[in-house]
Amino acid sequence: MDIVIVGGGPAGIAAACESRQIWPHKSVVIIEAEEAIGCCRPLLPQFLAGQVGEEKVFLNQIGQGDKQLNIITGKRVISLDRYKRILYLQDGTEIQYDRLLLAPGGKPIIPHLEGRHNGQGIFAVRNFPEVKKAKAWIKKDHQIFILGGGLVGVKTAVYLRTAGWQISLVEKEGHLLPEVLSSKAAAFLADYLHKLGIRIFLGQTISQIEEVGGQIKKVKLKGQWYACDALLLALGARPHLSFLPESELLTEGKLLVSPTLQTKDPRIFAAGDAATIKHPNGRELNLWTWPQAVRQGRLAAANFYRANPLNLKIFTKANSLNLAGLALHIIEGDKDYDKELIYASSRENCFRQIFLKAQKLVGGVFMGNISQTGLVHYLVINEKENEWTNLIRPSYQFMYPILSRDSRQYKRAYFLRGGQIKPCSSTKNCV
Repeated sequence: MDIVIVGGGPAGIAAACESRQIWPHKSVVIIEAEEAIGCCRPLLPQFLAGQVGEEKVFLNQIGQGDKQLNIITGKRVISLDRYKRILYLQDGTEIQYDRLLLAPGGKPIIPHLEGRHNGQGIFAVRNFPEVKKAKAWIKKDHQIFILGGGLVGVKTAVYLRTAGWQISLVEKEGHLLPEVLSSKAAAFLADYLHKLGIRIFLGQTISQIEEVGGQIKKVKLKGQWYACDALLLALGARPHLSFLPESELLTEGKLLVSPTLQTKDPRIFAAGDAATIKHPNGRELNLWTWPQAVRQGRLAAANFYRANPLNLKIFTKANSLNLAGLALHIIEGDKDYDKELIYASSRENCFRQIFLKAQKLVGGVFMGNISQTGLVHYLVINEKENEWTNLIRPSYQFMYPILSRDSRQYKRAYFLRGGQIKPCSSTKNCV
């Protein structure tokens, strides 16, 4: 085989599609451990809550009618011999490669829970088969606990709560989304979740469970027992690297790649959750977002046979969520900031926070009114200076295109500026 890709997630699919475009004479094989490729994990909470169907969870299938693209599903890679350039699958199949992309994603973190035996009613919110089991398990009268107050945990809590379930959210740190939000931003978010009726336990974890007939019935937090019919684990994931120890590709347990996404072996690339990228300034980054995975998959494909490989240029992480009407947009860049600016208004249901380092924008958090986030991301990426006091206050509000009564055609989009409606000067400025 010419190009072999381990992993059928966003990085793997992006790499396969790009490879077929750039290197049309090269064959491509995707190997995915699950039964189908293209699971859109950000949609799993909505699927669990019954708000999207199974057909929406999977991306459009690729490779139909393409004899140069082969997809192998339901088989896990168990080892790699990079000197022979062979991958070994669990069923004994050997697959040889010329170029290899490692994009196997991550595996969910499963904590030890005292009292767990059969553990029916406990599910990780990470992959489709597990979430499908959870969906079949939970009933409308169930008390549901979610362990983990990160992005997945919060999103799952909101969608299940708005679908009618009684939800309790448990986070061991002192505030929600501790990896991406400051305590001030998290307090604003927690207040919103409280108004939705979500019970939140901060600075705690589940120390013990009680089973009846092999099914979870209670959980224990700080010495107190609570009724629980289903426990959803949203503690994040660790890179799936169990098939690589003998490959000599790992450095202190991490799959390090250069900005070109190449490992120690220049024929082997890595992208997505499994990769740790060495930034030119020496930092080691795990850019675990969907847009980054797609970007990296495309870049790896472009570099497979380039004499002078291209470098990854964008090292920021951007996350956008809609939490039952509350828009949330997070832009993560350099966490070593020296100044922050905050605009908060409970009346407007708006919280905006930007982070500065040496007068340059390095990140931001926007809740409610998320206008100007595209500009913020551009300034973070390009390290541009700006007048931050004009940016932190939500002076621009996007208004949807207005349908003309006469021509029945869409007019230009409008912006609200200082209380006056003015048309955009160009389509480009409306983006």
